[in-house]
Amino acid sequence: MDRASLVSEIQSRPAQTIVCERILVPIDGSPASMHAVEWAIELSRAADAELTILMVIDYDAHIFAFERIAFGSVSTHVTRHAHCPVLLAK
Repeated sequence: MDRASLVSEIQSRPAQTIVCERILVPIDGSPASMHAVEWAIELSRAADAELTILMVIDYDAHIFAFERIAFGSVSTHVTRHAHCPVLLAK
């Protein structure tokens, strides 16, 4: 849906159906989440609502990448698969 169609769709709805004070939009960078942001921006304008955008990241993927860089693949494998607490020092 292009921006003009989105704005038109939101504006065509009766004002009483848009009842909100705050809108929260979690995004992950995907095309679908970016489309949700566009929709939320127009909706917040139409409803005069506060808009908050929350960036969501895959925490495990970033920690895993850091572990591999900092400690190496063997150490990372041990810490991920150990059945007891593991302390790594470099």
